[in-house]
Amino acid sequence: YELVNPDYGTMADMERLIAEAHKRDIRVILDFVPNHSSWKAPWFISACSSVDNEYRNFYHFSENNPGGAWHQVPTGTTSYWYHGDFDKSMPDLNYGPAGTCENNATFKAMVGAAKFWVDKGVDGFRLDAVKHIYSNQVSNENPTFLKKFYDSVNAYFQGKSVLGFKDVYMVGECWLGTDDMAKYYTGLPSLFDFTAWENRLLYAIQNSHAKWFPKDMIAERNVFANYRKDFIQATKLSNHDEVRARTALGGGSLSMSLERSKMAAAVLLTSCGSPFIYYGEEIGMMGDKT
Repeated sequence: YELVNPDYGTMADMERLIAEAHKRDIRVILDFVPNHSSWKAPWFISACSSVDNEYRNFYHFSENNPGGAWHQVPTGTTSYWYHGDFDKSMPDLNYGPAGTCENNATFKAMVGAAKFWVDKGVDGFRLDAVKHIYSNQVSNENPTFLKKFYDSVNAYFQGKSVLGFKDVYMVGECWLGTDDMAKYYTGLPSLFDFTAWENRLLYAIQNSHAKWFPKDMIAERNVFANYRKDFIQATKLSNHDEVRARTALGGGSLSMSLERSKMAAAVLLTSCGSPFIYYGEEIGMMGDKT
């Protein structure tokens, strides 16, 4: 969590990138994964070595196989099982009860990692898979955790922004419908709005029927405001988990996909929200995950 993948360069390269971006009034936001680590992470390798290891409680272990998303420990304590909701290569982190997670060693380590990047000049974070940190996606556990995480990092961020921003920026990937996703605004200032693309804009363009789009977007924002008055609605077209926008809009015709994609981009950049652009969509890349 505090290193640069050598495929991308060195820490010196990263520091230069941040400095050059700041010279141009560009904020740098890093992807940050609070739900799980890699099974190759030093924390997990150490945790597997012994039931008494200091990192053992960073993860969920069981002496028996509960079934489902539980996987056999690969090294060391191989008679045990660990939980990895996405895949065996991504063991879930354990923060203990959400109400007291700030006292948990895992929580402190993750906040420490975020502080490390704040000291490097990073201006914010995109938090991956925030609805999966605690298994009940619609309870108040995840928003409670996120608020404590945000407040801890934000308190450290105060006065450190080279560009003069008061608060750290955090946007959460929360792939839920409007009503359930809105509750996560009690924890984070910004959330990706999947519904605005999947159920609103994509539908309107595919069906040449935009009558309800403005009304629906306003209705969404009213729901968000019930939980945070200064919410930042992070709008987008497709992302890395979805069929690319141009492919989804194509209807089998390349010319149609191009015109529809230009229309989608125009709406994204001129309607409400703080728009994000998935790399490649600015040049009309295609891709079908199905």
